[in-house]
Formats: sequence, C-alpha cells, structure tokens
Amino acid sequence: CVFRRRRHICIRGRNIYDPYSSYFGRGVWVASDASFTLWRGKIRNVWANTSSYASSGYYNGGGVYVTGGKFIMNGGSISKATSYKGNGGGVYVDSGEFIMNGGTITGCKAVNGGAVYFRTGKITLNGGAITNSKATENGGGVYINSVSASSVWDSSSRNYIYTYVPAAINNVAITGNSAVIGGGMYVNAPTTLNGTAITGNTATE
Repeated sequence: CVFRRRRHICIRGRNIYDPYSSYFGRGVWVASDASFTLWRGKIRNVWANTSSYASSGYYNGGGVYVTGGKFIMNGGSISKATSYKGNGGGVYVDSGEFIMNGGTITGCKAVNGGAVYFRTGKITLNGGAITNSKATENGGGVYINSVSASSVWDSSSRNYIYTYVPAAINNVAITGNSAVIGGGMYVNAPTTLNGTAITGNTATE
C-alpha cells in the first residue's frame, strides 16, 4: 500500500500480510504529506528484499516505511516484519513523523533497529509494546539515529543556532529484544524517557 500527497487513511480491524517486495515499505509506504493510522488491524509476515534496488539502499522498512508523511499507531500490531540487509524491520522513518499510542510491534528483524529504526524527523512513543525483535547489529528494539531540528541565524556569532526536538518514549514496554549492541535500544540523538520499562533484552557486546 502506498499513501502519498495529502491522503489520510485509517485501518480498523483489517489485515495486511505477505506482500513480498524488492524494495522498501512493503506493508505500508507513507510518503509526501500523507497520513496513515492503524487502529485494530494487523501488518504481518511482510518484508523488504534486496534485489536490484539494494545498491540504492531501498531495502528498509519491512512493515511500514515513512518518508515525509505521518504514521499513527493507536492499536493493532506489526509482527514478523523483516528488512533483509536493511534497517527497521517493523517501522522505518526516513523523515516525517511516527506516533505510537498503543499496539504491539513484535517478532521483527533487521540489521539495525529490529522493530523500529528512526533516521530523522519526529518520533513520539506514548504507549504500547516493542517486543521479541532482533537486530544483527545495533538496537534490537529501537534505533534512534537523529531527530528533527529548527535553526535560527545568529548575526552576532554569524552561525546558525539549532534547536533539537528530542525523541520522546513514554510508558512503552521494550522487552525481549536482542542485538549485538543495545538489545533494547540504541540511541544516537537527544531522547527523553518517562515511565518506560526496558527489561529482559540482551546484547552480545
């Protein structure tokens, strides 16, 4: 499914499953100012492969790929989603916004960010669970690479002053995930945690 250019889609009690692909976002691809809301549906057994597109990096986001749009997860589940040789087995955010208010992301696999890989943009996790996912490198549950920022020109220093919007992870259960580094989370950008349980995760280094 591809949603783009100001389309607003809501899925309640429907399933998306088994859509094999040669490139990114095989469950759902949210692009170009579109928004996608998942309530009670399931996205499962989906994956991004590494065919001729692999050299361009188009193998991220087995479940949901977000670039310039907004993905809101209020319930439902993303399960057994895989990015072969790519990042973000369950959800990959290249830009745009990901809000998770509930639901479960579980049993996903990728190189980095087994369940969720956040490259840049805005991420707010307010509830739900991220469980039993695996990264062959870093961030079995969640990998946060960068966050959005605004800039203001400072004439006195003749430099831009950047203000970053931290990733917010509140009241989320991150459990049973594994990776080489950061079994539960791998964080490389400003991030706030509030009431989040990160337990039972494993890392080999």
